[in-house]
Amino acid sequence: MKFISSEKISRRLFLKNVFRLSVIAFGGIGYEGRNNLKTEHVSLSFPNLPPSFHGFRIIQISDLHASFWVARDYLMEVVREINKLKKDLVVITGDIITGSVNNFWKRWMPKINNDYLSMVIDVLGNLDGGGKIAVLGNHDQWDGKKTELHLVSELERVGIQVLRNSSKKLSRGLSSLYVAGTDDYWVSCDLEKALCRVPKNEFKILLCHNPDVRTGINNETKIDITLCGHTHGGQVANRSVISGAMCMGVGRFVLGPEARIMG
Repeated sequence: MKFISSEKISRRLFLKNVFRLSVIAFGGIGYEGRNNLKTEHVSLSFPNLPPSFHGFRIIQISDLHASFWVARDYLMEVVREINKLKKDLVVITGDIITGSVNNFWKRWMPKINNDYLSMVIDVLGNLDGGGKIAVLGNHDQWDGKKTELHLVSELERVGIQVLRNSSKKLSRGLSSLYVAGTDDYWVSCDLEKALCRVPKNEFKILLCHNPDVRTGINNETKIDITLCGHTHGGQVANRSVISGAMCMGVGRFVLGPEARIMG
């Protein structure tokens, strides 16, 4: 089990039944080296992956936290790195903005009359190639319903579909798979609702900002891979949970029981 740095390998042959998950990584807010971008490539094998999706490439980014501390120039650098990569799907797993957590932050978080939501939307509108899907994180929902709905509306305006306890069918030829996405686990996550229109035996990708969503996943749920953010450092956990690097820190992805990491 290992991550492959793009600095060492620029191309890699896809193996049969393999997803390519490319993740842009850099340190969290306040951490030294935040501006050091690095791409990790992870190849995953699934025996039940539909044939048309062999070699399907996903780029995951998370925890952008557009704010006083994370400005436009830096986020544009992230987008430029993503646009260099071959991809079939880009997923954004929450905390796109830094929402006000409580009255203390609402009073002291620097504003400087900047509209960080509009800024990050303008930046993400430069993403090219492939489909684009997002879910909300706790910060995206903590700044009030008005901000939350405005963020969703603006993301969809620039071509990024937001899954809110819902799912999307992806088709290639005669094959298909499903991407399900939930609201933040701490706010309004509804895993059952997100999966209600997904056939039980179809290949499933779950997007949720908080990896604690795994507590609601069992063998009967049959989620093949769960992509998360939130942890800003991540951990290696039991039951095929491995750390994976992504924007603004390290997140995690959870593999189903039959998945294999190719390395």
